[in-house]
This record gives sequence, C-alpha cells and structure tokens, in this order.
Amino acid sequence: MKLRKTPNQRRRQVLIYLFACAAPIAAAGCSAPGGAIGASAARESPAPGSAVRGLGNKCLDDSGGGTDPGNKIQLWDCNGTVAQQWTLDQGRLVGPGGKCLDVQWGNQSDGAIVQLWDCNGTAAQQWTINGGAIVSAGGLCLDVKGYGTDNGTQIELWHCTGGANQTWSFASPGGPGTPGKGAAGVLSYLQSIVGKRTISGQFVEAGPIDPINAIAESTGKWLGLIGLDYFHYNVPGLAILDGNAVAEQYAKAGGLITLSTSMPNPTSRNGLADTSYVPADQILVPGNPTHDQFMATLDSIAVGLQQLDSAGVVVIYRPFHELTGNWFWWGRQNFNAAQFRAMWQFVHDYFTKTKGLTNLLWLYAPANTNDPSNNTVVSYYPGNEYVDVVGMDLYSDDPARDGASMYATLNGFGKPIFLAEFGAGQPAYGNTNFSELTLVDAIKRTMPNVVAWQQWWDGNAGNVGWGMAETRDVAAALSDPRVLNRGDMQ
Repeated sequence: MKLRKTPNQRRRQVLIYLFACAAPIAAAGCSAPGGAIGASAARESPAPGSAVRGLGNKCLDDSGGGTDPGNKIQLWDCNGTVAQQWTLDQGRLVGPGGKCLDVQWGNQSDGAIVQLWDCNGTAAQQWTINGGAIVSAGGLCLDVKGYGTDNGTQIELWHCTGGANQTWSFASPGGPGTPGKGAAGVLSYLQSIVGKRTISGQFVEAGPIDPINAIAESTGKWLGLIGLDYFHYNVPGLAILDGNAVAEQYAKAGGLITLSTSMPNPTSRNGLADTSYVPADQILVPGNPTHDQFMATLDSIAVGLQQLDSAGVVVIYRPFHELTGNWFWWGRQNFNAAQFRAMWQFVHDYFTKTKGLTNLLWLYAPANTNDPSNNTVVSYYPGNEYVDVVGMDLYSDDPARDGASMYATLNGFGKPIFLAEFGAGQPAYGNTNFSELTLVDAIKRTMPNVVAWQQWWDGNAGNVGWGMAETRDVAAALSDPRVLNRGDMQ
C-alpha cells in the first residue's frame, strides 16, 4: 500500500455538500440530479484546497502526491495530504504541484482515463459542478470505475447516470484542530462527539513522529491526535521546543495536539520524579528560590505555546498530570487540595491573562487510583472555569473493569473525557498480547463519553512499551466505526 508520508498541508473540518453550480463555470439553469438547486446554493464555491469526497466517503486522490504529467487519479481513504487537495479555478480543478485534473488525450467517451497534467487551458481540463456531479467539457461525468471502493480504484469518465459512483462533494480544508479553527472550535467539536465517537491518538514525547508514520504505513490510518511533552522524562532543565515543528505539521494536516509539561522539581531542580520537599505555601510567593525557578520554567513553556498560538495551533494542555499520585513533585505528598488548586489556577491565569495565550484547552487528568470514592480527584479539581476537558491515566489489560470507578467520577464534571494516557499491561511495562479491540469495545460499552484516547508511547528504557507497535489488532481497531482518525474528523 502506497501512502503519502508528508502530512504537511491543510485539511478540512466541516463537510460542505455543494448541491450547486460553481459560479465561475456553471451553465445557466443547471440542476442537481433529482431536482432544482436553490439560488443561494448556486452562488457557493468550494474552498481552496478542498477534499473531493466520493463513493464510500473516500477521496479524489493524486497517486502518491506525484506531479509528473500523466500521474494516476484514483480513489483513496481521505487523509488530508496534499495529494487530496483541489482548488476550483476558472473551470479547472487544480491539484498537487499546481497541475490540473485532465482527461487523457482529451477523449470524451466512456472509459476515458482521468489523470494529472500540466495546466494548458484546453477543454480536456474544463469541469462544471452540476449538483453532485463533476461534468467534463464533453458532458460526461467524473466516475469511479466499476463502483469500486478499494484504494487505488481508477477515476474515469462515463456518461452521466446520477449514480453514487458519480456523486461528489467538496469538504472544506481543515479538521477541528487546523490553524484558524481556534480553541473554542476544537472544544465545540469535542462536545459534539460525546457519546458518539472517539478519537485515536498516541504520545510521541518531543518527536519525531516515526511511530505515527509506521502506524499509517501498516494500517492506512493517520491517528487523530498526537501527544507531545516539552520535557524529557525526569530530565532537569527548561522547556525543549523541538516538538513544535511536529505539532504544527500535524495540526495543519488536521490532527489534534495534546501537550504535557513534565516540569522539573522547582526546589531541588532535579527531574519531575524527585518527590522531595517542595514548599507548597511558597511556590506562588515572589522572592524565594522555588518561586523563581518555577516562574523560569513557566516562562520557557510559554515561549513554546506562544509559537504555536502564532501558528494557530490549538493545544489540549495537560499540566500536572497524575496529580493524585505521589510519584511526581506536584503530587499529594507535597500539595494539599487547596494548594494544588491555587497552583493550577495561577498557571492558567499566567498563561491566558499575563501571557495572552488564546490557544489552550485545559485537561485535568488524575491518575486512575484505587480509591473507590475518588475523593482526591474531586477535591483537587481546580474548578469549571479553569478546566475544559477531564481525563484519566489508565494502565490495564481490562480497561472496562479498571476504569469504571474513575470514569463515573469524571463523568460527574460534565466535561468531555479523555483517556489521557492508556497503556495495556501496567505502568512499568506493556503487554504485547493486548488487542486494541478490547479498548475500543470497553469505550463503547462502559465509557461512552470518552472522546479520545492517547496511547502511551513505545519508549520504555529497553522494556516493552505501550504503543501501537507493541499491541495487536491495531488496523481493526482504527477501522471500527466508533473511532475517528485524522481523515475522519470533519
């Protein structure tokens, strides 16, 4: 299977069915199959860089994103790459490399091959959008050969029948996380899929995204989100912003971005797993070393977030993860509930008010604890005005059983729910026999309001990790109708 490996162009968010004649090229009085078109619809045109969706909800695709004259035009899973972005320009459909959708040899008969070719202004490259049909200069329709839905099915011309294999729609570029959609747009999207769909994802720390590429190679699916961290695990120092380039690229292709910040201990200046004493009553008080170091760390994080804000990238931000445990410096061994809430609220206001960041959705994600009442989860909650999304970190071979109590508690907050970290096996190492279908089934049956899961990564200091390279039935899970991958988020 040949996949495009460079998800570096814009994607689409909302599917716009253009039951209309495109104004630049429409014949007077043209109509959709089965009825007339409203006048208001007839004035609409597809957005530049749109996907063209057809049979089986698959996309008009330039094979491999190639730009050589004669490159094959085919049907393929929608994936948001440049190979599937088309712009209607004076009757031409312009695709990759500025080349045009072209009828081979200008042949206007049934079975004529459609290809990519240098734009030349000939009739072979003139198209009219007539209702759901894309009609050639000779009055034939753009057609999926033989009603095929396999990836790679040839696109051709055929006399117009009004069939599903000749019905196309334009999808405006950009999934919910694409630059320009804004944090409110992403939150609205997450709210809209509560109880219905669940976004796939995996953590990659600071990048690169080779594991994500490998999943796409083996399954034909790009994960809906990727997760980054501005710090290497348990390594001291200020924020490392290398992952921003990865985040921008994936967001432009329509994916969502989560960010953890594994901040070092501000008192000892060792890594986050140094749980030695931190003066919780002093961390927000200017004029002491702990506060000064904490602020330096926040400022280094803000630089990275401002870069992403300038690029229009929305970040689902997860500070102080697993706060209900005692294995990170910000845990309950150092901070009582009031102190933790104050620290979270301070960081929220510092980033959004002092630094002016507008691209953040705040994810409150405690560890999945053995406390059946989850009192700590509730008492440490910073407040609705400081949290947009809630979640849990869950490591288990039986997520339905082991996540039930925490899920019930999180559901009480009335927010979209993430599995902010998920790993089969246990926190120390993964399980190579775990089927991803088990997770998808658990979400459908017992955690229906989970809108996304973030698989934890493959990296584990030489031990078995938790990523999808380690587990089974990944392709089947990503193909489940419940699951939203990057090409599905509209």
